[in-house]
Amino acid sequence: MRHSSFVSPEIPEGFFDIDESDQEYVNNASDSNDDETIKSESDIEDDPSLDNEERSGDVENTKKRPYDGGMEPVSKKKNKKNKQLDPKLYKPPTVKELNQLRETENLFNSNLFRLQLSDQGWLQSMNVKMPMKQQPFGGKGSFQFIKPSAVSIIGSFASNCCVGPDVCVDLAVEMPQALHNARDFTPESAKRSAEQCFQQSDHLNERYLRKRALYLCHLAGTLHSCHLVQSASFRLCQGDPSRPVLEVRPAGKLGKRVVVALRPVPQSGVFKLARFSPEKNNVRPSWFFTTSDAIEEPYPPTPHHNHSTIQDLVSTANQEYCRLALEGHSNIKDGIRLLKVWLTQRKLNKGYGSFDGHIVAQLVSHLVIQKRISVLGSSYQVVRATWVYLAQSDWTNFGVSLAEPSRGTPPVSEFHQHFEVVLVDSTGYCNLCANMSKETYERVKREADLAVRCLDNPNINSFQVLFMTSVPFYRQYDHIVRVSRLSHLETDQVRQLDHMNHTLPLAQVPILATLREGLGRRVTAIAVSLEDTPHWSISIEPPASADSFTVGLTLDPVHAFINIDKGPTANTEEAEKFRDFWGPKSELRRFQDISICEAVVWRVTTLADKRLVCGQVVEYLLVSRLGLKVTYVADQYETLIKHNKVRAHFLNSSYEYETLIKHSKVHAHFQNSSYEYETLIKHSKVHAHFQNSSYEYETLIKHSKLRAHFQNSSYEYETLIKHSKVRAHFQNGSYEYETLIKHSKVKPVDFEYGTGEEATLAVLSVFNELSKQVRELNALPLEIISVQGTSPVFRYTDTFPPLAAQSRPGKKVTKDGPTCILLNDTSAIGMAPRWVPAIEAVIQLALSKKWPNDLEAVRRIKAAFHIEVAKCLSQQCGLTAQPYPNFVDVLKSGFVFRLRLAYPREVGLLKKHVTPHGVTTFVDTDESRDLEKDIVHIPTITGAVHGLHQEHPSYGPACCLSKRWLAAQMIDPHHFPEIVVELLVAWLYLCPEPHEPPTQPQTAFFRFLHLLASTNWVTQPVILNFNTELTREEVVEIESMFQSSRSTLPPLFLATSYQPSGVVWTKRNPTLQVLIRTAMLAKESLTIVEEKLFSRHFDTKVIFRPPLDVYDVLIYLRPLLNPRRLEAVDVNKDQPLVNLPPYQYQQGEKLPVVGFNPVQYYLQELRETYGEFALFFHDPYGGEVVGVLWIPAAMEVLDFKVSALMTCIDCSVVVLDGNAIFTGGREILKMTL
Repeated sequence: MRHSSFVSPEIPEGFFDIDESDQEYVNNASDSNDDETIKSESDIEDDPSLDNEERSGDVENTKKRPYDGGMEPVSKKKNKKNKQLDPKLYKPPTVKELNQLRETENLFNSNLFRLQLSDQGWLQSMNVKMPMKQQPFGGKGSFQFIKPSAVSIIGSFASNCCVGPDVCVDLAVEMPQALHNARDFTPESAKRSAEQCFQQSDHLNERYLRKRALYLCHLAGTLHSCHLVQSASFRLCQGDPSRPVLEVRPAGKLGKRVVVALRPVPQSGVFKLARFSPEKNNVRPSWFFTTSDAIEEPYPPTPHHNHSTIQDLVSTANQEYCRLALEGHSNIKDGIRLLKVWLTQRKLNKGYGSFDGHIVAQLVSHLVIQKRISVLGSSYQVVRATWVYLAQSDWTNFGVSLAEPSRGTPPVSEFHQHFEVVLVDSTGYCNLCANMSKETYERVKREADLAVRCLDNPNINSFQVLFMTSVPFYRQYDHIVRVSRLSHLETDQVRQLDHMNHTLPLAQVPILATLREGLGRRVTAIAVSLEDTPHWSISIEPPASADSFTVGLTLDPVHAFINIDKGPTANTEEAEKFRDFWGPKSELRRFQDISICEAVVWRVTTLADKRLVCGQVVEYLLVSRLGLKVTYVADQYETLIKHNKVRAHFLNSSYEYETLIKHSKVHAHFQNSSYEYETLIKHSKVHAHFQNSSYEYETLIKHSKLRAHFQNSSYEYETLIKHSKVRAHFQNGSYEYETLIKHSKVKPVDFEYGTGEEATLAVLSVFNELSKQVRELNALPLEIISVQGTSPVFRYTDTFPPLAAQSRPGKKVTKDGPTCILLNDTSAIGMAPRWVPAIEAVIQLALSKKWPNDLEAVRRIKAAFHIEVAKCLSQQCGLTAQPYPNFVDVLKSGFVFRLRLAYPREVGLLKKHVTPHGVTTFVDTDESRDLEKDIVHIPTITGAVHGLHQEHPSYGPACCLSKRWLAAQMIDPHHFPEIVVELLVAWLYLCPEPHEPPTQPQTAFFRFLHLLASTNWVTQPVILNFNTELTREEVVEIESMFQSSRSTLPPLFLATSYQPSGVVWTKRNPTLQVLIRTAMLAKESLTIVEEKLFSRHFDTKVIFRPPLDVYDVLIYLRPLLNPRRLEAVDVNKDQPLVNLPPYQYQQGEKLPVVGFNPVQYYLQELRETYGEFALFFHDPYGGEVVGVLWIPAAMEVLDFKVSALMTCIDCSVVVLDGNAIFTGGREILKMTL
């Protein structure tokens, strides 16, 4: 953190001197404007707004008149009435002057206004614009530029506490009171010894601040043409529009890393500090306001205007204060550097009202002097002590003064009357936090407290989190509010006078106060985004004052979602205040405790609506009550997981369903069963495993001439889908998509889909009933002790949860079977039936010693047990159930549940291997890993994640958004397993540093993108310590194992409290190439979000549309054969709305076809057949294109081998013009090569 390599740039001798040509230019400019200069000090004496004390002033009261381009003393006249004017000194106006005066009077209704504007005409000749707004323009007094009396280095560079990347050298350019006070006083200058920069009462009416700006203009015009200067620009000091700073970048290599900031300061003794106490008034209402109803005496204090001036007066004293405390203590300076980096990463040190480096240096110096920081301590102890002090401080009620107690300085209580935050400097007159809002100070306190907790947490790399991780505003808070049209807000004249019509503080104070009162307990924090101050060229006008600012809200999950604000009881004084604040929104309501109170009710129907109650409050208060414009950022990306084309209705429920995940074009209510069916696909004696929705089911796939008869049930069934060259593939059909799309006019009854949470709760409710029924089955040989769900819906992470619907056969697609609806084998299928996923669960049996030790025998017993479970559910519970060798499907309340029997010893039997020498060994196989994952690991993780969602309800929707984004990039679960995404998002909640756990899903989604974009998985292990079950020693052991065995571990190391090996979930996928690809996509997505988040025409779907130009081949699929097409990001707007009526039980209802997705089967075939040559990418949520990337190794020239012909196909099925049909590829619409 040291910057010892940076040497203080030597200021060349004469750098700020004015050469003879420049001096002549200044004198000539003065000569040309003598008649237009505000020059009479007698005007001050005549000013009725000044009292006697102010007329006496701090500056010598010397009148002047022009001579030779300068000013010379003029003796005072006691009797002004007897003053005679010499007619020889005046001449009649010319025709040009008369026309100018007439034009001025006609255009401006004042013959003084034009003269005031032309007073600064010399700026135009220097091509420099005044760097501050002069409103109102004009004023009494005169200004004469005099060479600086001193130039000194101040700030962090002088203290050796500056940080990179660019080093800013602050120079205090001392503006002399008069030339005879200058250090280079010579006898030749004695004739002009009375020339002055300052006059009496320059502390009034912004005179000093304007002279300061004019002084900067002359410096800018002179230095801009100097060969030592590469560029010059203006910027605002701490965002204060009345305090511009001139930034000069030196020429040559030095200018690449160093910038010099020129800060004019008055010479010592020009002003008395007491004149700028908070109680003083230094802006006269009669000057500032042009209306006749201006404020009358006694004039109100102007503490903020006074603060703008006094900062320059105390800069030298405060610099000396830091020097005395820090000199010789490099460890203290290192600590200050670390604190500045910490503030920079959190964007707290830039902008109006910021907690900048100057405040940090003063605070640390104070703690050193007060011996709260040891000068012998390390930099770590410095930052820790500072954070502890900040976290425990309360500068809003008990301000701190760095000054020694004295009689002359104002008391701290006086500062509290005018400022929200008080930290008085070493002089006792300047409040270093005068412009800081209470919200910014509270934000610094929270960050300091969080930093201390990070230091105390041994499970995280606190240095990385605190000093190397950027914390942008939009990722830090749950809700972001952009408030604009601040100039439309009405403010009182007292505050206008104090802030000189600076829009930002004038609007912030009432807006933040309104939000505090309106949001109340709903939020734990309100923060203001500190915008960096702009830079602008010296030749252009300064930018207009900001007309907007951004507010961040951290929600309180306990109170934020309540849709009723209960007020005081009726007929009380508090009730009257409540009605005045809320206006027409307030109403009398009777509550269950029989009380009658004022209340405000916010309309909500889903959990997604409840998360936006704060948004309703903010928009009502700021838009309806204050007339402002609000841009609210909270749930824009949740529309990507909404059903907009399907509506669902659930009747059989006693609770209100609310949701986070919404289908984009589908409102989930499938009516009259859009042809539910079930099928077995047969292939030549091969067992195929299809993974859909985080569960694995197995089915026999046989050739068309082979029949599969399973005797595991009381009836015989036969599969009808044929593969290979028989090609029972779906044809283009002209009939409609079953019957569900036709019901576009059916409206919801009592259920709003929202973002999917209501649908998830519906599944869980039905599953709880089924689980109870299964455990109560009494005709089984072994007792069932538990039924645990394993599908994503049980973890609240199913992007589009299953929806209940009736199962009815269609006319052409499906037909009736004994207990199931089957595909019709007599006609080709041109449209895929409705997507019906199976909801997976695992059955745990009581212990028994009678299980065989043979793997095949175990499987037969499991198959027989599935038959018995199906029979008992049918006979005892009246449910439709279909047994299979590896599971049993049960239809209950419109949902299909797939129950699997878990026998833990089966995993060991799969690992068992007998060598040719008769030695028994246990070796992990793919089959054993999959089975162990299904019956051991996933149930365990499901329980842990379920508890995490209960603690943080935003977790489930955040997972859904994250999985939806990955899928939209065509990175499907084959490349990036869903459970891995869920665990990575869980990591953001278990280890949220440097943030707090998010309450809004969108915020968590942004953090997930940042995690993908910025994490180096080669060096960063992911350790999820659920319920803190891992001790510190165990975590260290996992980290040590990760470092020592990194080369043999998967690219993404993901360990949990239950799977510490780190390879259970990521052994196969994602690969390093996929991680690199996701990092690139996430980085680009974050860039778009940061640039366009507040744009009026920002399309949130942009980051969900994948780039297709990176693929070698694009295979476009037939939309009608994609059963999940209504879940796509972009759905045809002409697609009719699908309405699903509530499920109603019917006698003899049959199981639909479960988990049938032709697109997934086609992808599996491609990967199995061509996986060694290419990678295939697809969006499983309705994607219509498959991207193909050739594997580079497959393009290499190899020696001819007969075995290579086994993967070839008949080239007659490939059309070389770009359109192709693969074997079994009727799903293809076209192919682009």
